Amino acid sequence: MNQASGVFDPLADDEKPLRSGPALRAKPTAAGAVAVPVKKFIRFYKPSEVAAYETPADVPLIGEMHLYKGGIFVVGGAPGVGKSFAISSLAVCGATGAPWFGLKLHRRFKTMILQAENGLVRLSSEYKVHCEHAALDD
Repeated sequence: MNQASGVFDPLADDEKPLRSGPALRAKPTAAGAVAVPVKKFIRFYKPSEVAAYETPADVPLIGEMHLYKGGIFVVGGAPGVGKSFAISSLAVCGATGAPWFGLKLHRRFKTMILQAENGLVRLSSEYKVHCEHAALDD
């Protein structure tokens, strides 16, 4: 957890030193045992800590925390309902600053889409609509 922004970063190391005891594991070496910190993957919060948390200004992206920086979300649904189109539209709105399905955009952002289901034929038909925006490639 990046304490400054409140956004989870799975690649960041905890900056706080770990206390001795079960949080340290002995790693034998030729010269003896060395304490190696064990990375914590879950942080537990007290209700009062959660209530006192203030969302940094750069975290909200769309709507009333519908989408936010560092958040993870999954789009699911039956084939053909518009999942790919919705995500492509999200990327366009993030780049252009336009609202996304009527939800307010708080700040512009870049999007990377990992597309594994649709080929170039189907994506081409979607992006012919999306690429009406000038300078979208930038």
